[in-house]
Amino acid sequence: MARLKQHSSPLPRPFASLPPRTWAAGLLAALGACGGSDDPPAPPPPPPAATLSCDDSMKAAFKPDANTQVVLAKAFRQGDALALAGTPASPAPAKATQDVCLVKMVVGPGNPGTADAPSTSPGIGIEVWLPTPANWNQRIRNLGGGGWAGGSQASATQIGNAGAAATAALGYAVGSTDTGHAIAGNGSFAMKEDGTINSALWADFAERSLHELAVKTKALVEAYYGKPQQYAYWEGCSTGGRQGYKIAQEHPDDYDGYLNGAPAFNWTRFITNELYPQVAMQRDLGGPIAADKLRRVSAAAVSACDTVGGQHLGFIPDTSQCRYDPTRDASALCAGVAGNGVVGTSTDAACVSLA
Repeated sequence: MARLKQHSSPLPRPFASLPPRTWAAGLLAALGACGGSDDPPAPPPPPPAATLSCDDSMKAAFKPDANTQVVLAKAFRQGDALALAGTPASPAPAKATQDVCLVKMVVGPGNPGTADAPSTSPGIGIEVWLPTPANWNQRIRNLGGGGWAGGSQASATQIGNAGAAATAALGYAVGSTDTGHAIAGNGSFAMKEDGTINSALWADFAERSLHELAVKTKALVEAYYGKPQQYAYWEGCSTGGRQGYKIAQEHPDDYDGYLNGAPAFNWTRFITNELYPQVAMQRDLGGPIAADKLRRVSAAAVSACDTVGGQHLGFIPDTSQCRYDPTRDASALCAGVAGNGVVGTSTDAACVSLA
């Protein structure tokens, strides 16, 4: 035990009125706290609070705020079909490659209205796939959407993104969102039945759903595993790429890293520009060009413009330098069709007729 060295100077005022044994004991305790004692180390902290179960009990147990409601929690074992009650039998659903837990929730308030109307929504659908605690790599990897997004993330009978289960099998907690509406492939949700702008769902689609996905996934992860993630990542392409940039700008603390591919920016110009081919085909041809003809011409353009170093890449590395013109390609034009300085020779049903 450490020996107290006598000191000729008077004791500090707080100690002067105390018996020597009293202040000596206090000083020894302080020394022990700084590593000067042979006492055993302090006991380890208590284990984290009990985690959530992957079953209906989660509907009551996980309630991060008044707007959030869990609509489904279901465990899938390795080899189980990734299907719910409303999943079509054909094509056959994929099977789980690892044990995973599917949690589906809705974050309101959405937009009330007539049942089944595109503008009616209970809120933002969020779907999270959770690997087992033993398989979790302490990372979140949330996925972006495509086009106008939409989907079945809010449905208790259909899976919104079954492919995310394969990513969860790698050890990631994986979330996705319908961005506030179930209509896949179009923007009909954006207008109310009376013709006014559906500002609530516009806000959900543009930004709110993205932030809520990050917040709710993190909250669920901590509640399910008993500890927060070490890292959270965002991955998306096209609309998902735009979403990633939007989150980074408006909520930079949501994720630690982003993989944003082919971001679909400037929708007021981008979407309008997509209409031009349809307008041109309707005006000049009276309808769309047959899909097999478009595929034939596209393949010819790639073949003409994908060569680098004498090797065909299978894609056009620089579209601005591609000068392919089907009206100058005799092998693409139908036999006897006069093109731009050439006469067609193809007898293929998918040849270009220029009519």
